[in-house]
Amino acid sequence: MIRTLWMALFALCAFIAPAQASKLPPLLDPAGVKEHILDRKGFVILEGWAYWCEACVQALPHLEEFHAKNGDVVPVYMIDFDEHKEFVKSIGIERLPTFLLFYDGVAIDKITTVPSFGSLSRWVNRHARKLGMDNVVPHVPRNPNG
Repeated sequence: MIRTLWMALFALCAFIAPAQASKLPPLLDPAGVKEHILDRKGFVILEGWAYWCEACVQALPHLEEFHAKNGDVVPVYMIDFDEHKEFVKSIGIERLPTFLLFYDGVAIDKITTVPSFGSLSRWVNRHARKLGMDNVVPHVPRNPNG
């Protein structure tokens, strides 16, 4: 039921604002997580998401912007926390919001607060440098005003 409502929302967004809808990160099921994240080389971000989670909704514009600007280098996906509760817990998502950073199919870090676009970029780049790489997405400096 919830997935049907979620997919209807995506369809409505695609009908009303096609450019905006294209920025939405794809919603995966457990099979999709295996295919697009666990079996993939490189960095991937996965957000545990629920329609009732205010923090998840607050994070969505930042996640959409990151996905639109960097999704070709660091794909971004979402998984419904309620619909796949046992699976998401098995991969380390126990509360919302949770953002997992994967590298070569292994979860290497998590954020459990609402990240900004810049903090997502710095998070990925910090881990790239730990792995001996250059920045993988354009550097976004911290905002000195907040």
